[in-house]
Amino acid sequence: MRAANLAVRFLLELCLLAALAYDGLQLNAALAVVAPAVAAIVWALFASPRARFPLGRLLWVAVQVVLFAAAVAGLAAAGSGVVAVLFGVAVALNLSLVLFWHQADTDMSHLRP
Repeated sequence: MRAANLAVRFLLELCLLAALAYDGLQLNAALAVVAPAVAAIVWALFASPRARFPLGRLLWVAVQVVLFAAAVAGLAAAGSGVVAVLFGVAVALNLSLVLFWHQADTDMSHLRP
């Protein structure tokens, strides 16, 4: 069950990038490229398991809330309200389980050579 939660988490991360690209495309093509790129960079630096700058639990959650909230808000603004609600609920449930099962460890330095 825990491994499935991490798999769902990865899929939600991919959906985050797709949602930001879709949201950006509603405004202009450049934003469709820039928005997911910025999100991917922020994720890699602060939220991924191999984050360059690992954060404390509260800031780690805050970064994710901001990124996913931006995608949800963009989906809602683009007229995809039902998709936005479903995505938001899925993210909230998944993040809750990540925290409950202590899967949020971003300090993986013990695995690096």
